Amino acid sequence: MILYLSLIIVLLALIYNKRKFFVLSPVDIFVLYYLAVIFFTTIYHFYYPRSEKINFFNLDMKNHKNFVDQLIVFLRVISLFLAGVFIYKIANPGYNAINKIRIEIVNIKDRKINYKLISNITISLLIVCVILVYLDYGNELFVRKKYIPKDSSVLKMIYSNLLIFISVLSGALMKKVKIISWISILTVIFIGICLGSRIASICLIIFGITYSLFLSKRSERILFYSLFIPFITLFFGYNISLRSQSFGHGLIPYMNMTISKPHVIFEYTVRNVYYTFIFGFYVTSETIKLYKDASLENLMTCMSPLPGRMVNWYQISKHLRINIYAPFSAIGELSKFPVFSFFYYIFLGFYFSLVDRFIKKEIMNKRYIFSILQVLMLLLFIMFSYEYNLRSTHRFIWYSIFILILSRYLYKLKKMKFVFKEIKE
Repeated sequence: MILYLSLIIVLLALIYNKRKFFVLSPVDIFVLYYLAVIFFTTIYHFYYPRSEKINFFNLDMKNHKNFVDQLIVFLRVISLFLAGVFIYKIANPGYNAINKIRIEIVNIKDRKINYKLISNITISLLIVCVILVYLDYGNELFVRKKYIPKDSSVLKMIYSNLLIFISVLSGALMKKVKIISWISILTVIFIGICLGSRIASICLIIFGITYSLFLSKRSERILFYSLFIPFITLFFGYNISLRSQSFGHGLIPYMNMTISKPHVIFEYTVRNVYYTFIFGFYVTSETIKLYKDASLENLMTCMSPLPGRMVNWYQISKHLRINIYAPFSAIGELSKFPVFSFFYYIFLGFYFSLVDRFIKKEIMNKRYIFSILQVLMLLLFIMFSYEYNLRSTHRFIWYSIFILILSRYLYKLKKMKFVFKEIKE
């Protein structure tokens, strides 16, 4: 443990020497989040009264004795990630230069945005999303006995990503086209609540981040976040309480719970802090303990970009869970493959740095679409890797790679000059 701590301190000093913190940097977000995880988990584990521990699914008590072993797992992840960042920094001197610049995220006055086109796209996608959700759930959207009534479908993958994209568009519209923005984001949240899924909170966070980019004054952004962060913390607690405290699942049971047990919302707000920074630590520990059949075939399935039905995901997914509510964590799964995970996290640090440079250059050149999409993909990767399966998590890396390739292809296509020579007979 001392070795990893020393390595992290040295790498942080080497990487962050004269580097400017950037709120949209995936490298900065990754490092800050997992350092916060270690800090809050350590405080909770040693100083929070044992009798008052939140103890979701009894995981706190189950994994009390091997805390130091699991702490080493997270220290290893951070150190390998930082090693990848340092390698990219050494290999790309231009990355050092761009990191020393204080970047202005956006200046709306300098951009001509077609709000009418964005509004039409948002409404169209919203209609498609509502149809897909109803096709997938039907009347079980309103009342159902099980939280997950059936196996995941291709439709779920499509509308889950559409919900995220609509949240981005809603945030972009809020400054100028408030009615459509409100309709869109409230519909997205409504769908998330019906599903009892954390996607409602994730989409709300994405909406808030996107909207903040369109605030021209720093004072406006500070005021917005001073109100938004407490609200999203409260909402996240409410979001989690729905499926844990209601009798049954779906919109009607969830609304009944909201009316009959309003005090539960505040209790779960406190639990939300636990859930955001601490719970995944114990999930990872339990994953390492329960994942007995870790095989190369399982690893290849989880890393594959192919749809689940084209690989054996639906055969193995039910075995990669602690219970119906808590899947294995990506970090826990990867720890069962020490050699692979060694190179994986170094690659991750290297790739995050590459995308970090791409995002900063795009924003400096006032090109926002691909940069914001990249931030969202890697932010979701960071959040999912703490508590979700490796397959669910790594797909955001595949999405990010696709966005990176697509952006470069489109920019090259834009620069091409087509010359037609007149052919003389």
